[in-house]
Amino acid sequence: MARAKGEEIAEIKVNGKTGNLVVNDEAKRLLQIFVEQHPPLRLSMNLRKMLLHSLISEGGLENGFLEGLLYDLEGLFDLIDEIQFNLD
Repeated sequence: MARAKGEEIAEIKVNGKTGNLVVNDEAKRLLQIFVEQHPPLRLSMNLRKMLLHSLISEGGLENGFLEGLLYDLEGLFDLIDEIQFNLD
């Protein structure tokens, strides 16, 4: 399925390859629906609670996969916080 062309909003680097982040109308629509149905503040608090609960019940960072998960979640939290900041 062909994707609709969209607006280039940022240059990004993923896995050593540089490209442009393109957001088409469908991505914008889905982001709007997501933010409306999952308020960023609530989402952020719930994800942080889930992470802390997981760390406590699984014995901390002993599991190797948690380091990658923490790194990815930190970026997600930054994005959620920025969305919330722009809504306030």
